[in-house]
Amino acid sequence: MPKAFSAALRNLAVPLVLYLAAFAVIRFEAIQHWSTAFFCEGGDGLQNVWNLWWVSWALRHDNNPFFTTFLHFPHGTSLVAHTLNPFNGFIGIPLSAVFTQVQTYNAIVIFSFVVGGLTAFLLSLELTGSYGGSLLCGYLFTFSEYHFAHAHGHLQLTALEWIPLFLLLFWRLLLRPSPARGVLAAIALFLVILCDYYYFVFCVLAGALLIGWHLLSQWRNHPWKDRSFVLSLATFLAIAVALSGPLLFALLRLSARDHLNGAHDPNDYSLDLLAPLIPGGTWRFAEWTRWYWQRLPGNTAESSVSWGLGAIILMIVAWSSRGPRQRWMGIWSFVLVFFTLMALGPRIRMLGRPVDHLHGPFALLVGVLPPLKLAGAPVRMSVIISLCVALLAGAGFTVLWRGSGQARAMAVLLVAIAIFGSWPIPQALTPGGFPPYVARLRMLPRGYGLFDVREPFGVSRALYYQTGHEIPIAHGYISRVPESVAAADRELDVLAERRQWQYLCERRGFRYLVFSAEAPVDPGLAASAIFEGVDDNFRFYDLGHLWKCREANDPS
Repeated sequence: MPKAFSAALRNLAVPLVLYLAAFAVIRFEAIQHWSTAFFCEGGDGLQNVWNLWWVSWALRHDNNPFFTTFLHFPHGTSLVAHTLNPFNGFIGIPLSAVFTQVQTYNAIVIFSFVVGGLTAFLLSLELTGSYGGSLLCGYLFTFSEYHFAHAHGHLQLTALEWIPLFLLLFWRLLLRPSPARGVLAAIALFLVILCDYYYFVFCVLAGALLIGWHLLSQWRNHPWKDRSFVLSLATFLAIAVALSGPLLFALLRLSARDHLNGAHDPNDYSLDLLAPLIPGGTWRFAEWTRWYWQRLPGNTAESSVSWGLGAIILMIVAWSSRGPRQRWMGIWSFVLVFFTLMALGPRIRMLGRPVDHLHGPFALLVGVLPPLKLAGAPVRMSVIISLCVALLAGAGFTVLWRGSGQARAMAVLLVAIAIFGSWPIPQALTPGGFPPYVARLRMLPRGYGLFDVREPFGVSRALYYQTGHEIPIAHGYISRVPESVAAADRELDVLAERRQWQYLCERRGFRYLVFSAEAPVDPGLAASAIFEGVDDNFRFYDLGHLWKCREANDPS
């Protein structure tokens, strides 16, 4: 067997099969609904279903995927600050040629878990040279409580697979510099920003720490005088700016010109001091720890970031050992400490309550990087923390496995404890399929808007229904709403409250209205009612029966 094929089988195929099998076991209940239900809840999860559809629709129709008039019609909105995760939209295009919409979404979730394990495995293998320890590292990272918690609805945060790949390629760039490695690291960083801005910033911070470590550790060798190192790093920076710069610049320009609504409060979305030690609300046995996690602000998807007792003990083993290939542990331990301190946020909390007169260093970081104000969820730095924990735990496993029979038994026991400590609650599921009126809408004339007057009505479900009828809608649900868009929406709401339907039709392009079936019938619209759906609890009107509605592409 050729060496290249053998290496690919050992280092690629085996980990992929292992993590795919692990996902199938852990998510056995969800796999049974592979074709009938999205692997997500009905809030942010359905928003991400829309994201996949919109990226595909925009590219197929030569539209800019970062701007849409399908939401917040007719003025539209920028999606630059939205959690669009276009990478998932890109891979969804070929997948949708084979799978249904439900299957495509679920395949992307599985892809993130399996490939996330693979890239963490490869990073660990580069650092430690231990095959078994690296397999464990990949498992602990991709099947961490953090990953499972966000997989219930945050597809952009589920897509953590390119973080270890970037750090692996950047590590190689520092230790064995070449322009080619600079190009590859920049491409990996571009993949990261196409998934999530948070992850991009975290990778930049981690990369800066690695550069600082390299310069300090090689100080006597004057690395800045090494032409190969300087050229390689310059190549990386140039390609990174060329690829990731336009999107980052567009985000900063938008936030400077138009206030963005929707940022989280960092005081509510910070790491609690005890959260690394106590499993949160997404653990399978969360009732045992309810006394703790129900005290935490925010929500369980953000506060469930336990490292796991087994992994913590394995880390201690790694730190206490003195053996070969341990030089890397110093910097990665520092990365772990740095991101843990930053994840604590502006106020240190314990048991969900601020500790008096104790502030975290996150405010200093925001002072250095003001764009972090757009984020507001320092607890999400746990993705880097989880990776460091997995790397160090894998190293600890290797130390025990190379020891006596008793040490090996301890290694197996700690792995079992780690797996038990991260075993998740069942995957949230949202049934696929549309109500009958969505199919009726799809047959109506294009180029006009839909105003859903029902209140309350699930905004995420409205986005999902749009993937079926493909008619622009008023309002929408995006993660960061520009203030100018919010103001235009308020103007529409005033017109709707005054029942100025003719104006909305002739001047704003709304042709279709949807009311709750229980809402009083508007006498002026009675002649335009074209169908009702009693089972779906709605009444539908086509204003085109009464007035000539302005078309969306009418420049007047």
